[in-house]
Amino acid sequence: MLIAQAFKFIIDKIYWTSPYRWLDEWLKHLENRPKLSRKNWEKVRQRRYLLAEIYFILWFGLAVLFLVFNQRLSVLLVYVSLLRIIGILNKELGVVLFGICKITEGKRVSSSGRVISNAFLNYITTGLLFAFVYSKFGLYQVNATVTASLTIQQAIIQSFSMHFTLSPAFVPANTFSWIFIIGQSIFCFIFGTIIISMFVSLLNLKPEQEKDK
Repeated sequence: MLIAQAFKFIIDKIYWTSPYRWLDEWLKHLENRPKLSRKNWEKVRQRRYLLAEIYFILWFGLAVLFLVFNQRLSVLLVYVSLLRIIGILNKELGVVLFGICKITEGKRVSSSGRVISNAFLNYITTGLLFAFVYSKFGLYQVNATVTASLTIQQAIIQSFSMHFTLSPAFVPANTFSWIFIIGQSIFCFIFGTIIISMFVSLLNLKPEQEKDK
């Protein structure tokens, strides 16, 4: 229990670093007002859902823009990208393990198709963010030569190769680059387990009744 509570505490505190949580907490406060009518409660709840989806789509758009305007952007945005990647994984872990970091708190695994759709969008977003990281940092072997960072096209191939096969398209040429590869492998393994858990939660499995002899 102590280990589980420690994980829950850490996940909850990391979640507070997200600007989305501060906005959602304000809407949650409005939702919990005792004199709020059922109709108005539904409106606030729908706003919370909409805010979450806008936030996910916004980050997806930012990830695309990071790659489109790659040459003009500061390398410092790599750290912003890594923080967002950690934030996504942290939120999904909170949802699956403890039923926190989500709008409908309580159940450990939500059986909502909406949750799985959002998880897939976040997975693609992290793939684009990892690509941005590869385009700014690292040494990789490309066509028998070692190159500093990767082109945008190569970075996308590298990232999504890791995302869907857990195998790098371009071999890292130093320890620092291997750290990114291993880090993405860990992310994909944990996130894949989360997705499987969500799919299982959608199944309505019931034991077959024994037939009377």
